Amino acid sequence: MKIVLLERNSAGTDVPVDCFNELGEVTSYPNTVTAQGFLFHGSLVAERVGDAGVIVCNKAPMKEESLKDCPNVKLICELATGYDNCDLAYCKSRGIKVANVVDYSTAMVAQHTFTLALALSQKLLDAFRAETEAFLQTAAIGD
Repeated sequence: MKIVLLERNSAGTDVPVDCFNELGEVTSYPNTVTAQGFLFHGSLVAERVGDAGVIVCNKAPMKEESLKDCPNVKLICELATGYDNCDLAYCKSRGIKVANVVDYSTAMVAQHTFTLALALSQKLLDAFRAETEAFLQTAAIGD
């Protein structure tokens, strides 16, 4: 089975992805973006996917334009919780299964929410700004 990782770096370059090698022949791309930033071309996606059966992606468009010339695709694995880059109706019509990362970062989101609430309740940002301003004034006087 051929597997293509369209946005390998979105998993984090410190995260190993060699486990995919046990499942098939892997082709990996650091990113599938244009020089203008997060603008994707369906033709680039189609070119990179080619005759692969499995796509591992994050932001690259998984839509008719990019998948119509890729007849072997059976599974799309999202490296995120969302499917906003994926035309689920089109995939369903083609019999392509789509999977995402379930419960990704749930505990961290809750922790971050409480951290922000505590920072707001203690006016931490106001204190930081005041201390930074005082430090900068002191540094300017010392010059």
